[in-house]
Amino acid sequence: MVWDRAENFRLFIGVSGWRGWLGLLEVFQEKLYYTRIYINQHRAMLTRKTYTRSLQITTEVTSFLYLILVSNLLTNTGAELESWIDRGGGGGINGGLRGRSWKTGERNYDAGLYLNAFAITLKEEEGRDVAEKIALEHGFKLKFELPHSKIFILERPDVFGRSKRSAETHLSALLEDPRIAHAQQEVLLHRPKRRILHDKQLELPIRAVPDGSVFKRVQPEPSLAQRDNVYGGGGRDGPRFRDPLFKDMWYLVNKGQSGGERGLDMNVGVVWENGITGKGVVVCILDDGIDHTHADLKDNYDSNASTDLNDLYDFTDDPMPDTSDSDNSHGTRCAGEIAAAANNDVCGVGIAYDARIGGVRVLDGPVSDSLEAEAISFNRDYIDIYSASWGPSDDGSTMEGPRHLALGALVDGVKKGRKGLGSIFVWATGNGGLYGDDCSADGYVSRPETLSVGSVNDWGRSPFFMENCSSTLAVVPSGGEDYRGQEEEMGEIKLKVVTTDMSGGCIENFQGTSSAAPLAAGCIANVLQANPKLTWRDVQHIVVQGSRVPSADVSWTINGAGRHVSHRFGFGLLDCGRMVELAQTWNAVPDQRVCNTTRHSYRPLKYKGWVSESIMTDGCLDSDSSKHSESNAIDRLEHVQVFMKMSSAMRGETSIFLVSPAGTRSVLLSPRPLDDHSGDWEFIFMTVHNWDESPRGKWTLEVHHVPQERSRSEESERMENWTKDNDEEDLKEDIVGYVKEWSLALYGTHGTRHDRTSLARDRKQSAYHPTSKDMAEIKKREVELARGVKVKRTEQKGSDSLKGGLQKISNRDAEREELVESLWNLLHAHGGRNVRKRVLQDTESKMVDEQKRSRPDKLKELKRLAEELVAELDKRGNQW
Repeated sequence: MVWDRAENFRLFIGVSGWRGWLGLLEVFQEKLYYTRIYINQHRAMLTRKTYTRSLQITTEVTSFLYLILVSNLLTNTGAELESWIDRGGGGGINGGLRGRSWKTGERNYDAGLYLNAFAITLKEEEGRDVAEKIALEHGFKLKFELPHSKIFILERPDVFGRSKRSAETHLSALLEDPRIAHAQQEVLLHRPKRRILHDKQLELPIRAVPDGSVFKRVQPEPSLAQRDNVYGGGGRDGPRFRDPLFKDMWYLVNKGQSGGERGLDMNVGVVWENGITGKGVVVCILDDGIDHTHADLKDNYDSNASTDLNDLYDFTDDPMPDTSDSDNSHGTRCAGEIAAAANNDVCGVGIAYDARIGGVRVLDGPVSDSLEAEAISFNRDYIDIYSASWGPSDDGSTMEGPRHLALGALVDGVKKGRKGLGSIFVWATGNGGLYGDDCSADGYVSRPETLSVGSVNDWGRSPFFMENCSSTLAVVPSGGEDYRGQEEEMGEIKLKVVTTDMSGGCIENFQGTSSAAPLAAGCIANVLQANPKLTWRDVQHIVVQGSRVPSADVSWTINGAGRHVSHRFGFGLLDCGRMVELAQTWNAVPDQRVCNTTRHSYRPLKYKGWVSESIMTDGCLDSDSSKHSESNAIDRLEHVQVFMKMSSAMRGETSIFLVSPAGTRSVLLSPRPLDDHSGDWEFIFMTVHNWDESPRGKWTLEVHHVPQERSRSEESERMENWTKDNDEEDLKEDIVGYVKEWSLALYGTHGTRHDRTSLARDRKQSAYHPTSKDMAEIKKREVELARGVKVKRTEQKGSDSLKGGLQKISNRDAEREELVESLWNLLHAHGGRNVRKRVLQDTESKMVDEQKRSRPDKLKELKRLAEELVAELDKRGNQW
């Protein structure tokens, strides 16, 4: 009863706004007046203490209501008052009392409630004036426009701010309007930040670590410290910075300082040393805002890549988080990983420390489909990379993906963003491993448009919180325990990720996939500086080819194209040096094509049984087929999606596998003990494990029932719920589900490419599971390749030289030497015999036998050529 009254109170405020507060105050005053009369009439029956306390309570309640009203009227005038009403009154997009963000492990009991917010999109030729007419004609009010996603939000005065029931009648009127392309009533979504419930950053009373003595550190041996601790650094000492915490950033330059495997890092040193630092690339953090006043962020902050969607009346578009709540530090921490400034004596350095950084404040309040769409679409021709470390709850029971508007924004982003090259969306896979969660049940990371990233610790192993799935593209080292409680058991606290914190702070213990996604985004920022013309799919191909094995365990598969892939690690650990090296000579991949095929079935799934279904496909290569056209034909796979429609007695007892024609077996869904959903369900799963394989042949889907241990009462209740909606014969025959429909969507390319010949050879093989010893050999080989990475030097451009010429070089002798080396590498790698002969021709124009010339002789000739080039440039007055 008390809860019902509280709910009515909240809904009343949601409808009435600030006038509701006045009306409520009048009601309470009247009630309190009669309460006082009643108290005085029965004074003789009350003790003096009880009587005094009763009058005191009535006075306190009245004062409290007055205080709320007056304080908000004084501090929230004009548009600010309207903003407060939207957050507190529910008339706007937030649809209720001021919301809060939710942590992993918490449950938002309001999620799923319908809001007094109707999102509409219009046909392309229509604009705001038409939206206003539509609102007026149908009894709505146009509340505001979300300009980047072209969504209009309407509200009605007779609809509650939050309700368990949808306003179907009002929505139907909008859907029938021919000027409207899409209409929906908004629903409150649960989108927690991807942190760890038992994260040390929350358990330890540490906001800033001035001495860092709490963390375990290992001092490397002098001989090792001066050797090849940076893979791409050869024999160099590695990069040096004045920033005090750079020495603890083991995941960027690993000298063994964390106590883990020395050299297990992102190989970014060789990238920095060649002038690639993310300069000219814009990254946006979709989160709870960023503290852009932080000394390590303010110089790289970009207001054009920032906005505030939690306060739509903040016309300054300031993404500054609510610093009164320490929980709002999430976005600031993500931003520091990417773009913390270098050599400013503050904290550490970002992996792309010259990139521009912005933030969209969207998680510091209630979240809806339209707000997600606006965040994903925000300034997409200006922003290159979006980093998102959030999603549906990682509680082991939720199965949810982007809704209509957010999904449309993702699709439009890769089609239209970056002026047609495609926005790059980096998404954290999730931290629900402790709860037996599977990131395949997260529809955000199971989309081709997103680049999903997981975590490994300083030994290259999966931390206890990591979720496994077939859609993970790669992992980055960000730390974490092998099992929960390991650090406590060992009596040590290990270094995690060093980054910025709110209010000028620094931390060294940011972990989870929340910290993994920004590191990947920063690595990609360096890649885009090296080659700004890369498309969003080029970037994903570079990730596939530029990742190395972090741990030689039994989780790996060698697919039918010869690529190693794992449900734990994707294609491996991001190697920024290798990725930049690939990007500098990259040939664009052909256009994406999609081949669809559907299989209708109604197969029962029995207790502890399994169902197998097959689809034969030629990859839509048969141009004579009435179902397909030549534009659908693919001969090389990228992403593979599987749409499933099932009914289950308990969804968490279902496991699903997909086997490709080459024999690659993808786990589309593993059992989730906490998922007790019963009844019909449908979902789209995705695997990247068939990358570069041929699509032609038989695809096999396997659905298994894997019963979980439960008490007798739980099992009885589960089966009782199942038989309510199904035939009692199902119970007699041990039927626990039905496979009703499934379909394949094969994404890939068709045509020639620079490495097509070698791939054609590799793709003839069948997939197989290598041994740990095999993977150890592959890891060793890839480490050697990482050490030999050759990144072409990119000269930093000053602000005055963006439109004209190269930046002037102060030390010409050093540049001559670098030019000689670059010319030699270029000729050695790409030059044909005739080209080399022309370059090495002597002064008498006589051809020199290249085989008889030593390398010093060649370098001498190249040095002479370099000097002639410099002299010619000087003569022509070019800046050098």
